Amino acid sequence: MSEEQAKEVCRSKLFISSDDLDPKRVTQLLGVEADDEWRKGERTLAFDKEGKRDPRRPTKFVHRRGGWRRAIDKDKEDLDVSAQLAYWCELLKSREAAVRTLQAQGCKMNIDFYIAEGPVVYIRVPPASLRDLGHLEIELSFGVYDWNELARE
Repeated sequence: MSEEQAKEVCRSKLFISSDDLDPKRVTQLLGVEADDEWRKGERTLAFDKEGKRDPRRPTKFVHRRGGWRRAIDKDKEDLDVSAQLAYWCELLKSREAAVRTLQAQGCKMNIDFYIAEGPVVYIRVPPASLRDLGHLEIELSFGVYDWNELARE
């Protein structure tokens, strides 16, 4: 296992999806650019060497729903789960009208965390963040990985 893998990693992303999602409309409403976006029926694009989607390399997978995804800003990647969640809550609270408009149009919203720690992971979600997520009707999901287990596979 490399030294980079041994370091605790916590990354989060905001996902917005619906059958008829117009990703450009989401960007316009939120005032935030997506890192990745797609419409229902579009093919997924393979990644290039820099980690960007390559429009010249469509895969066989066709999206069943439209989607819009934004990763946490690079300068916030070293924050723990609670701090990253607080960031998303503040961002979305400041754009509550846009959130409500998207939800009224059938959009589902989710903040997803990828956590590579272990073998024990402690996740603390402050009551204020729980309240904000509940008020905004936004789901929260966690993927927790143990680098030691992954290295053996």
